Amino acid sequence: MMAVKVKNSLENTALELFGLDASRVQNISTSPGIGQMLVEVTLVPAFPECPRCGGHNIVVFNYTPRVINHDVLTDRKCTLIYNARRYKCKDCHRTYGEDNPFAMKRQRISILTGKAIIEDLRSPNETFASVGERHHVSATTVMKIFDMCVSYPVPVKLCRVMQIDETYSFKSDDSKYVCMLLDYDAQSPVDVLPSRKKEYLAAYFRKFPRSERDRVEYISSDMYRPYREIAATFFPKAIFAVDRFHVVQEYTKSLNRVRIRVMKGTRKGSPEYYLLKHQSELLGIRPDA
Repeated sequence: MMAVKVKNSLENTALELFGLDASRVQNISTSPGIGQMLVEVTLVPAFPECPRCGGHNIVVFNYTPRVINHDVLTDRKCTLIYNARRYKCKDCHRTYGEDNPFAMKRQRISILTGKAIIEDLRSPNETFASVGERHHVSATTVMKIFDMCVSYPVPVKLCRVMQIDETYSFKSDDSKYVCMLLDYDAQSPVDVLPSRKKEYLAAYFRKFPRSERDRVEYISSDMYRPYREIAATFFPKAIFAVDRFHVVQEYTKSLNRVRIRVMKGTRKGSPEYYLLKHQSELLGIRPDA
């Protein structure tokens, strides 16, 4: 099939911006608008061999328009409508899609946009939100691209004093929390795990040889029971302790529950009721202070 004959300079510019050879394009059209640019592209059919049987008796099965955010313009949003062709093998009846030169796998953004986002995230002054705004995507999309493209070195050594903590993770499929392992002496992270569940932590620490786990002398965490159980199972030589912050936090919560219970049993309007309700900080002052 013949390649498209470029109709105007705008379409020629679009070919250059997308890095496409005109010989690969069957049809391209542009629709400039206020604040955005729409580009529709259909590629020349290649009729690749069937991935199942290797046959060459291939026909076009259908087309599926795919909307892709593309980062070729800085002053406006650019949306690519890619008419993705699907082929069918007449020998084994397998259907399969043509190679997509525009988008990242399972994403609605272009490869160039993904590369630009990763490059921007190299700057310590950037946030997921600021990069997303610049490239006309959400902060969540930027996070997904970061997780997809950036690999983390797997630690081979543990630390002498290990702190275990967690933080809420709104994107994790495995757990509501991610688990953080911190080196207290170096004040640096050891690893960040996608789940704090006991079975996941057990599988993780099982990868370290016993000799390496025996190097850990102290472990601190909050009062989450699986942390204590993991410490007892995999770090029998380490001393386990609840860190000071969580001890104080639990003490404060318990004291507040007692304060509220006593206050409800006190006559409203009395000096005792007023002190318990409005000056509860006095409960934390030592009598001899």
